[in-house]
Amino acid sequence: MSDLDATTPCVFLARHGFSQVTATGTKLVGHGKLIDSARVARVWVSPRKRAQQTFRLLFSDREFAVADKVALTEDIAEWDYGDYEGLIESEIRARRKEKGLDQEREWNIWRDGCEGG
Repeated sequence: MSDLDATTPCVFLARHGFSQVTATGTKLVGHGKLIDSARVARVWVSPRKRAQQTFRLLFSDREFAVADKVALTEDIAEWDYGDYEGLIESEIRARRKEKGLDQEREWNIWRDGCEGG
């Protein structure tokens, strides 16, 4: 029996990021593929912008087929970047310098965290 015919529920976790999704998304999502929107029972999406963008990239033209099965939930929310959500590291560093932060040492996400996060 192929995986497409399996009755055991499957859980898929998608790595966020435009290049990650565009490289593999069209190969994995679609009719007759590993993630067939017609067979999707439920989709949970983190409320973080990048997670929602990844969902839209994966399901793009098939989004309407799963729209009633999608739930935004903090239960699977990853790291909260707060005010830095959607920014790249160089933008975060520049913003922090403008605020007078990190004068003695460079910002480190693990040590210094994220403002508003």
